[in-house]
Amino acid sequence: MCAYELCPSPLHSKKWRVVTAGTCAGGRDWEPLVGQTLCDSCYSTYRKHGTFVRSVRTNEGWSRTGSSRLQLPEQGALCGIGSERHGRRKARS
Repeated sequence: MCAYELCPSPLHSKKWRVVTAGTCAGGRDWEPLVGQTLCDSCYSTYRKHGTFVRSVRTNEGWSRTGSSRLQLPEQGALCGIGSERHGRRKARS
């Protein structure tokens, strides 16, 4: 079950992600979510945008409206932005 309270489909996912102390994807601050299980959709949304609020299409284009109950900072100081651990895997030799 997805830990994000406002997940549109909390019981269905092709892949489940458990946030660990080492999670650093997208350079986001994952610390408040350590130990939580997220569906792949919520995980990806947070990884890409730093929020669980999804975009909606309007006449003017795409917009992020609404609020998520979990407000987290845009960038994570714990992720070492600019270091090797910035959400990318090392290339295999």
